[in-house]
Amino acid sequence: MTRNVAHLYLDSASIKALRELVGQRWDGVTGDLAPEAPGLTLSAWAEVTANIGGRAWTFSSRMIGSDFEGFEEDYPVLHVSADGSRMEAETAAGRVFHQHRGQSVEAIFIVRETISHSVGGEEEWEFGTDYAVVFELSSGAVGIFKGGHHDEALFVNIADDVDSLVIPDRSIEWSWDNQLGEHHEVRRVWVPLGEIAATL
Repeated sequence: MTRNVAHLYLDSASIKALRELVGQRWDGVTGDLAPEAPGLTLSAWAEVTANIGGRAWTFSSRMIGSDFEGFEEDYPVLHVSADGSRMEAETAAGRVFHQHRGQSVEAIFIVRETISHSVGGEEEWEFGTDYAVVFELSSGAVGIFKGGHHDEALFVNIADDVDSLVIPDRSIEWSWDNQLGEHHEVRRVWVPLGEIAATL
């Protein structure tokens, strides 16, 4: 049996945009308070805008089609671009949060997940996706991440440090309909931005 492999990662333009942000000053990020989520968490649909280094940057979730599961389905893919078109409206609506304002971006990590599916011990497909972008600040941390693997929801978690960030595990989405002998394995790694940029 042929093993299907699909990787829907941040594209090269997004990685280039993120590289520009290392060393810049964090100002704020948009979203709605999500009181049911852990810590200080914001929610948004499809787009989050962050002011970093005196510019507005949009983090979006775009649905891309793929048939690696054996049928056509849409999956959210993160994208980053210099775009401040929504910032004025977000500011007027009181949806900009300025925690960690003025801190420098010390490092950026990509949270990359790999999901593999097997039946009877034989692997049928593997799917790789970038699930989150994490900013390690001089005295704090911010994670912008997908709400799941099958829709455009985005969340932001703001914490005192990287170790305190909460990026929930949504691997249950893959296994809740498992049949007898069917298995999904989800692996998550934090990859420094520089390692990914070096491969482009």
